[in-house]
Amino acid sequence: MANAPKPSMPPGSQFGAYTLVKLIAVGGMAEIYLATHKGVGGFEKQLALKVIHPEYADDKSFVQMLVDEAKLSVTLNHPNIVQTFDLGQLGRIYYISMEFVDGCDYFQLLRKITEHQEVPVPAALFVARGALEGLDYAHNKVDEATGQPLKIIHRDISPQNILVSRRGDVKLVDFGIAKAANLSTKTRAGVIKGKLVYMSPEQSWGDPVDQRTDIFSAGVVLYEALTGGSLYLETNPVKLLQQVRKAEIPPPSSIRPELDAELDAVVMRALAPRPADRYQRASEFAEAVGSYLQRHRPQYDAIALGELVERVLNREAPPAQRQVAGMERDDFAAEQHSLIFSAEEMMEGADGQDLSAPQSGGSPGFSQREGPDVEFNVPVGQQDLGKGASAKLMLLEEDGTKSFDIEEQFIIGRGGDLRLSDGRVSRRHARIVAHEGGYLLEDLKSSNGTYLNDEKVRELKRLKHGDRIRIGPFKMQFVLESARAPAPPPRSTPPPPPHKPPLPATGAQPRPGPPPPPPRPSSPPPPRLSSPPPPRPSSPPPPRPPRPSSSPPTPAVARGSAGPTSPAPTFAPEGAADMTAKPRRLACMRVKMDDETLSLPIDGRLVLGQRVSVGDMPIDGPSGVVSRRGEAYWIEPVPHRHPIALNGHPLERPTQLSRGDNVVVGTLELQFALGD
Repeated sequence: MANAPKPSMPPGSQFGAYTLVKLIAVGGMAEIYLATHKGVGGFEKQLALKVIHPEYADDKSFVQMLVDEAKLSVTLNHPNIVQTFDLGQLGRIYYISMEFVDGCDYFQLLRKITEHQEVPVPAALFVARGALEGLDYAHNKVDEATGQPLKIIHRDISPQNILVSRRGDVKLVDFGIAKAANLSTKTRAGVIKGKLVYMSPEQSWGDPVDQRTDIFSAGVVLYEALTGGSLYLETNPVKLLQQVRKAEIPPPSSIRPELDAELDAVVMRALAPRPADRYQRASEFAEAVGSYLQRHRPQYDAIALGELVERVLNREAPPAQRQVAGMERDDFAAEQHSLIFSAEEMMEGADGQDLSAPQSGGSPGFSQREGPDVEFNVPVGQQDLGKGASAKLMLLEEDGTKSFDIEEQFIIGRGGDLRLSDGRVSRRHARIVAHEGGYLLEDLKSSNGTYLNDEKVRELKRLKHGDRIRIGPFKMQFVLESARAPAPPPRSTPPPPPHKPPLPATGAQPRPGPPPPPPRPSSPPPPRLSSPPPPRPSSPPPPRPPRPSSSPPTPAVARGSAGPTSPAPTFAPEGAADMTAKPRRLACMRVKMDDETLSLPIDGRLVLGQRVSVGDMPIDGPSGVVSRRGEAYWIEPVPHRHPIALNGHPLERPTQLSRGDNVVVGTLELQFALGD
């Protein structure tokens, strides 16, 4: 095929105890190979080998998560779940060996079928039942040593994470973001990833979820298979998020009239907005689907599904060579590089993406199945950024160097100002922004990270002349040509007319706020107030849609008598002349996440709240704003679903911050730090 990925290791290569047969897919974190391995008794068996890109070897948190994913996956032994055999390390390269499924992912099958016809109802029901049986097994998995429930939630059920084979097998993949309650590496508080189109309402809000969120997602997959199109037709990410949260879904028969009311009832119960109104266990949903299938098409079985897969795939690719039998759990013999079976003490941690499914590029023909990914993060630092120095970014390639001018903002990614064509690069991967006479580098929540001077970028980083930037396999160098810091206006003349606000650091469009004040006459500045001025009136932010809930609403925290405020702060730093009269004291908010402390610098203002990244579009819901006023820093609450507290008390009005003050936003704690 013309678009076949280029392997880094050619077929026939020996990789430890494995012989590579062919490349199956290339993903952002790994390459997937069909390989052979000598199992118990010395017989060669086929399996899939996920080889992690070497740049991840130095990321300790990633390695720990990878090992936890493998530890979790090797315990899942069910016909409807792809088996993971082992995790190993060869030199600086980590790899996972797993069951090879000769077929395709369900997304590919649905896309190809709907190009010519509707999906056969029995096939959609058969696949749904198999996926639900695998889910039910995972949901009820217990720790073999303690007998305690592992409380596994898949969190990313979608057609791309269901494999179908030429034999009629249905298998779930990608338990990499599944969160088990007793894993040693805890999923970061408030962070959930998944495809937005398949999310339950509670998951899209960032609320705590249980196994019923997987039931909703499985219902979406079945709905789309039956109707041949996306559950939501909205293409605007913001409006799509609102639709997902409302979950106002018509019955499948309104789109495909041949479907009866009985099948409508089976599907719509899974798609109830309130978790309490859904099936409470995946086994209940599987039983309802299976009963309907048994009454209407009892003869439909794995052979029938396999024949369908065979017909669809034979139009594109021949079946894989089967002279070598497939590896099974009992066949696998651990080898010397194993990190799971070769030592008494096993490493700990859990997350990452399983790439055992063949990667599909998606197709607009099957609507929005490559739904935008969503990530919820609390808190968010939103910086006011201004113009900077003249700079260039040099792309270092084997055949020479390419130069790119950097203006106020420069996006790097598959769809950015500097376009990098590689599966390990996100569409909007990172950006460079002008700021206070210099430039800052920000990673835009990319899947595979941005590296500055060989260190992963976890927060805004100020760039220096000659800094080295690496994204996937691409290497760049930052070149600073000249400084263009603007001089402050003289005190004897009025300030320049208002201009557009600078671009927020999160990448969102500037928020509408109160109009800028008129130019002040040239007169001595007023005496400094001992308390902040009252909030300026502004229009309230647009209300969020009502959210169904299975529990009583939490009482709102009193906000004072000032009324609602806009997301922009209602107090602001003084004029440029006053701010540059003497050197600033550096200030930041510090937040501990996992085992590291991150510093969020306060340059002008810092918005604290919830970020929802829908694809490449961030949507912010602020809870509070930290702003510099003269030489002091103030914090002001903004009405939002996450209350904000200062030193253990609800924050109800603008308050001046002192060194060491503790701020709580949602479930995260921050501390105000002020330099001398």
